Amino acid sequence: MTTRILKLAAVAASALLLAGCAGGATSAGTSTAGGRVQVVASTNVYGSIAEAVGGDAVQVTSMIASVSQDPHDFEASAHDQLLVQRAGLVIENGGGYDPFMQTLVKASGSTAPVITASTPQTATSTATRTTRTTRTTTSRASTSTSSTTPP
Repeated sequence: MTTRILKLAAVAASALLLAGCAGGATSAGTSTAGGRVQVVASTNVYGSIAEAVGGDAVQVTSMIASVSQDPHDFEASAHDQLLVQRAGLVIENGGGYDPFMQTLVKASGSTAPVITASTPQTATSTATRTTRTTRTTTSRASTSTSSTTPP
């Protein structure tokens, strides 16, 4: 069962990365009677991706199912906390978009893997990446400008 959840987590993470949205132990009660992995997603967007990837192997619950619901204003209930506690996989957007998910995971004591689709970039990481790109471009330019003249 743990292997199945970890495989699903890996596939879901790959799907999220490919979509451009951007493992551990399982909790008790992570499967339904049919043996499907229970996935809890912060929004219906990630819930839809999990359903598409997991197919019949998952039962997906999206905390926010309405496109008109603002994740910043969402107030989780005790029922939501129970869903997260029983989840075999949790999917959140991250980056401050759905802060209630981190609160639910911590409060529920869930040990399910959490896929965070998006993480905020810091100014340092952006500056480092820019510096590396500039050095690589400069290095390539100096290499390509040196040429030999034909005799």
